[in-house]
Amino acid sequence: MVSVLLNDTKKKDLPSTARHIDLLLARVQESNSNALRNEAKLADLFGWISRAAELHAAYDELWSDKFKDGGKGAKWQELQLVGSLVGIAIAAAGAPDDIEDRIKASADKIREATTTKGWQRIEKTQTRTQWDYIARIAQGVVEMLGVDISTASESIRARFGSSGVESLLNSILPPKAA
Repeated sequence: MVSVLLNDTKKKDLPSTARHIDLLLARVQESNSNALRNEAKLADLFGWISRAAELHAAYDELWSDKFKDGGKGAKWQELQLVGSLVGIAIAAAGAPDDIEDRIKASADKIREATTTKGWQRIEKTQTRTQWDYIARIAQGVVEMLGVDISTASESIRARFGSSGVESLLNSILPPKAA
């Protein structure tokens, strides 16, 4: 999640998850001035992620059972969880003061979206299709919460020195021609 939120790939395709994490860690190691080497910034980062996780869990009614695991909603599958949690985190960065009000106001709309075919888990889970799915879910959550995703990305960049939001959004694949 940290690599998705902070790792700017400079318009390159997102690599595999492991490689994406490795690239973020290499950037941290290469620069003594990287924000992730600063204790206060790390505390801020994990406070933000913790807050996003708390919000995600506190509003379980947002996520249909079908969305969580394609069935009874007994457990989350990883792609759905990452996409929706990243979406909540981005939205919280862009609208920290009223994120809960936005969630409450948009709950029905988000829940309805999570029942649609467009939000169903993909069958092929190769790197490109995984990133596409995660990006579409995250973007959908942010948009339904009425948060400007560019503003949220700038907020993340200002706080932590980089933002991976544009890199994530660039991984959305063009729709297939009918």
